[in-house]
Formats: sequence, structure tokens, C-alpha cells
Amino acid sequence: MRVFAGHRGPVCSIAILDEVTFLTGSADTNIMAWDALSGMCLRTYSDHSSAVTSITVADDNKTFMSASADQTVKIWVVTSVLPLTPSQLVVDTTVGPNIEDGLCHS
Repeated sequence: MRVFAGHRGPVCSIAILDEVTFLTGSADTNIMAWDALSGMCLRTYSDHSSAVTSITVADDNKTFMSASADQTVKIWVVTSVLPLTPSQLVVDTTVGPNIEDGLCHS
């Protein structure tokens, strides 16, 4: 068993990035990328002001999103320690099958 030590608070979320890397979100407000083989922290992402409660990785494994108790969702590029700003986002305006007039319907 390997222990991954580095957060200063409880770990609240985890997501697998690729075959050897995973992300953890913590009550210490940080997200950490870990090498599962070596146990080393590869990078720390810090921009939330409260606990990171959820992390999800995009299909491309190059970006991920984090949600926090600070009531924000941030989009990150794995290779950058700062989240994307609104001007850096590319929004897909394609309307999906369950969206009408900009509202989601089930």
C-alpha cells in the first residue's frame, strides 16, 4: 500500500487522469496531480478559496474541471497551474437533443 501525503486537509475528491496519474481535491483548497507509481506530487493547482468537492477529467485527458464549496467551477489545462479565464474558453453552441430554447429538459 502506498500513502500519498501532501494535502493539509481531508481529501474530498479524486479523479483518474491517465494510466499513471490521478488528481485529488482537498479541504485545503488545493488540487494535486500524483504519479501513482512513484508517489510523488507532480503539480499543485491552487485557485479555489474553499474545499474542492469534485473533479472531473475531460475525454481528452488534457483538461479537467473542479467544483468547490466556494461556489465556483474552474476549468484547468493539466499542464498549467492556473485555471482558464472566460476569454480563453471555447464554447460549443451545438444544441443537443435534450436542449430547447437554451434550457435543459429531461
